[in-house]
Amino acid sequence: MYPAPVTSKARAVAPGAAPVTHFVRTITASPTGAPVLVHLEALRDVVLYVNDQRLPPVERASWKREAVLDVSAHVVSGANVLRADVTNPLGPALLFLWVEGVSAPFATDATWRVAEGSGTWADAIVADDTRINPDALTMPTPVDVLSAKWVTLAVIFVVLTTLALVIPPTMRERYARHAPAAALVAVHLAWLSLWFHGVGRMRPEYGYDATGHLDYVKFILRHRALPLATDGWSMHHPPLFYVISAALASIARPGAPETALTVTKVTPFLCGLGNVWVAYVLARRIFDGEPIRVALAVLFAGTLPMNVYMSAYVSNESLHGLLAGLAIVATVGVLAEPQTRTRSVVLVGILAGLAVLAKATALVLMPVVAAFVAVKLRAVDRATPGRTTALLALLCACVVAVAGWFFARNVAYFGRPLVLGGWDVPGGLTPWWQVPGFHTIRYYTGFGESLVHPYFASLHSFWDGLYSTCWGDGGIGGQAFVRGRPREWDYDYMSAAYLLAVPATFIVLVGMVQTMVSAWTTSDPRTKLVTWFLVSVLWIVGCAMVNHSLRGPMYSTAKAIFGLCLIGPASVAWAVGFEAVARAVTVPRWPAARAVLQGWLGTLMAIIYLAYRGP
Repeated sequence: MYPAPVTSKARAVAPGAAPVTHFVRTITASPTGAPVLVHLEALRDVVLYVNDQRLPPVERASWKREAVLDVSAHVVSGANVLRADVTNPLGPALLFLWVEGVSAPFATDATWRVAEGSGTWADAIVADDTRINPDALTMPTPVDVLSAKWVTLAVIFVVLTTLALVIPPTMRERYARHAPAAALVAVHLAWLSLWFHGVGRMRPEYGYDATGHLDYVKFILRHRALPLATDGWSMHHPPLFYVISAALASIARPGAPETALTVTKVTPFLCGLGNVWVAYVLARRIFDGEPIRVALAVLFAGTLPMNVYMSAYVSNESLHGLLAGLAIVATVGVLAEPQTRTRSVVLVGILAGLAVLAKATALVLMPVVAAFVAVKLRAVDRATPGRTTALLALLCACVVAVAGWFFARNVAYFGRPLVLGGWDVPGGLTPWWQVPGFHTIRYYTGFGESLVHPYFASLHSFWDGLYSTCWGDGGIGGQAFVRGRPREWDYDYMSAAYLLAVPATFIVLVGMVQTMVSAWTTSDPRTKLVTWFLVSVLWIVGCAMVNHSLRGPMYSTAKAIFGLCLIGPASVAWAVGFEAVARAVTVPRWPAARAVLQGWLGTLMAIIYLAYRGP
């Protein structure tokens, strides 16, 4: 590929204006008597030249398939110039080529020369979708921050560990029932502090595609109508978040609502707090009679960095995460109740429809919800086929009644229910792409960059992308360069959290495994259904995120924030995993191990708070 520098900036390419990338190599051929065959793959369209003679168009069943061309008639004894012109409108031009039938067979490597359009020639590089953005190297690393702030962190850790040691077990047991309420109060106080110190002062233009989201709101305010997908960058999204935001702006400033767009930050902030309540309600239902686990779930949801920073950005993600999370909680209610009630099914359908009306990706949950409700009706309730069919039809009808009109509108204007972006329809916006523009298996098997250089780490691997945007604002709020990062955040503490969050990630994974084990061993069919439903939700959303990054091979598609609706199930897994790890480390030889674990947890939550409270 051409050695273009790695950047996080989006690139727009007008239809038919994609640059042609020229790959050239001079070879010395000696007759061997065998046909000279060129094996060729390219991303995407390719034209081959041998000694400046253009060969007929390369015929491939798909651009993903290899083509084999016999070029014997064009090869002469001695020096030969081989050139491949590759055009890719939505990514970098890539070439894979090897030649047989000459005395010294060769393939594409760094000895080729390459130029984009009429630009300067350079040495080609091996195509690599794990290259690092140099801009990320200018940010503080987790190790550097821990080295600089170790005294502060050590004091926090020692104080919290000492408190955990000196509190008598009898006192903990006596007041355990108040732990969930105490956790909720602590989270709400912390969030109010964040609002007044950073979130509330942040300009609404910060955040992932924030300007596009604001343009959507402005369109509604100006035209008193909903835009079409071709009217702007983010206007392909369903309208619920934007209608709510426009209504708030009109109420805040009736005469000039467009000057009151700062109030659009209220909705994501309240949705972030709403995600904490989703975790609380779900944990209360799962952990009946176990208040410590409920409190752990609340603290996890309240301090999870991606929930915190997304509550500060103008985006439909937080509303979608809250409504989809509520739909998950309502589905758990249906699976857990002794007999399925019609009104419970209606509630699930309405919440699912609202989630879809906030963002279309909520449709991913619908097959899982419908499948588990059907199993509950047939296997647990012993409902007749007629009642099962009727309730499932009612569930789908509620979703369609709430959100179906939006997709019918897309069909009327564009001939399809789902429009992935304004560039996705004929006559729409200019297509765009971001590096790397392609993916290999290396991108999905690597991990570790987010622990060294966490910002823009999604360029290195899919898992680094998820980790860096889950435990911190690894995407710099959607900014193309680190110099544009929100000044309201303290990126030193944010960087330190990445290393301290490694055990937390392990604990969540332990909790997921423990949850699946309990699903196999429990004899209660309703408990089994609830458990497997939560596991299935985690699985299906995770698969959808992988699929999204494959279909759009850009660094920005590997973000944990697409899984905000998983905060409830993840909080439950966290609570299960934390208790399991606490039991495992509490051994007679080291009775203080649980206190150390609690001290680490408190330290992690403290630095997360300091990171988003700002300097």
